[in-house]
Amino acid sequence: SSDGLPIGALVSALHSAGPALLAGVWRDGVYRSDSKGEKWQRISQAPRFPKCFVADGDGLFAGGWEGGGVLRSVDGGTTWTQDRAGLTHRFIRATAAHDGVVYAGSWEGGGGVFASADAGATWHSVSDGLEPPRSTLPNSMWIGALEVVGGHLFAGTGDGLYRARLPLLQAEVAHVPDPNLEAAIRDAL
Repeated sequence: SSDGLPIGALVSALHSAGPALLAGVWRDGVYRSDSKGEKWQRISQAPRFPKCFVADGDGLFAGGWEGGGVLRSVDGGTTWTQDRAGLTHRFIRATAAHDGVVYAGSWEGGGGVFASADAGATWHSVSDGLEPPRSTLPNSMWIGALEVVGGHLFAGTGDGLYRARLPLLQAEVAHVPDPNLEAAIRDAL
């Protein structure tokens, strides 16, 4: 049902938060349903162009398409903060989380994968080596999807699917790109 959503709403992201369902609506913010999708109420105008959600610890993270990077909410999506130090490519199309590290995949300009081990306050590129040696495609670092499965981070790119063994330890994320990510992403599935 779409009772409460704008007419013709383009729902670009969904997230379940316990019994609630959140919907990111293109150009209109975040809506919440506590009735299994029967009725909706707008709870925030930000992010304005939500593309993806992921929860980690106390935070809910939203990747935005408008160049805002990754936003964080600690109140279920009602209010959002934006800390993007180190996030050099801010059109985020995919997010994932694993053991206290949040990952963001940028589509714009082939920015690759970024990681934050401090709840989104700072971001570090973990994409060195993302492009496999055999690829010359400029879009091979354009990330369209991220998912964590079985101890691996999978990255869907403009040049196929790649993976990296986790964890990316907080110290590695904070100081240098993880050698596991660099080596493993080169191994296309």
